[in-house]
Amino acid sequence: PSFRARDKARVRLEEMVAKIIQERRASGREGEDFLQTMMDARYKHGAPLTEYEITGMLIAAMFAGHHTSSVTTAWAIIELVRRPDLLARVREELETTFGGGEEVGFASLRNVPLTEATVLETLRLHPPLFMLVRVAEKDFVYKDFFIEKGTWVIISPTVSHLMADEFPDPKRFELDRYLPPREEDKKVDFAYIPFGGGRHKCMGNAFAVLQVKAILSILLRRFDFTLENPNVGSNFHGLVVGPEEPVRVKYKRRAAAVVS
Repeated sequence: PSFRARDKARVRLEEMVAKIIQERRASGREGEDFLQTMMDARYKHGAPLTEYEITGMLIAAMFAGHHTSSVTTAWAIIELVRRPDLLARVREELETTFGGGEEVGFASLRNVPLTEATVLETLRLHPPLFMLVRVAEKDFVYKDFFIEKGTWVIISPTVSHLMADEFPDPKRFELDRYLPPREEDKKVDFAYIPFGGGRHKCMGNAFAVLQVKAILSILLRRFDFTLENPNVGSNFHGLVVGPEEPVRVKYKRRAAAVVS
């Protein structure tokens, strides 16, 4: 049923986008937005994108990061509530950075390494996508394996991130992994891959980390959280791996919280 509802919504979205495209072309008006960029785009042989293709691009742009960022934020809070010692360290950093009224913005969020480490460690233990798919464009050999052109190669961040050779005590939520001198996410290429890697690495990775840091910097300073069922599992039934329901979290405004 959910797939049928999705397909109907996709058709309706295409109708709405097609109407806007047709109205723009009829009036000669050009917009200053991503839709206009797609309307003006051309393939190498000169053909324009179809309305179906443009709709697909817009859907990807609007919704691609919505579930992944919200799920990562939820997991980050769950993990920090499980580790009061780490939560205290992160809050101390946030109070030091923003307690004097500093605005939560691009520049200030570059100066919260523990908060960033929280996001990175959350993405290691709970990568939103448990598998990434690539297609071999030519024959090649990897170790003892021959990969034929056209083969679908599936890589799992969930598996890669639990390799003890790269991440000691891999199931432990630990922020110091990402601080000097450890920096475990940078030591071996493609060991840390929550956003994929190579030329097809997610182009929104930097924005996603910034976005979740911004959310955490507000929530953690404004509220205290209590996790009612600490043994939260992962739900692998959807495209994005979120916490398995039910997840009960109580929150209470902190008396001393002053958040800009």
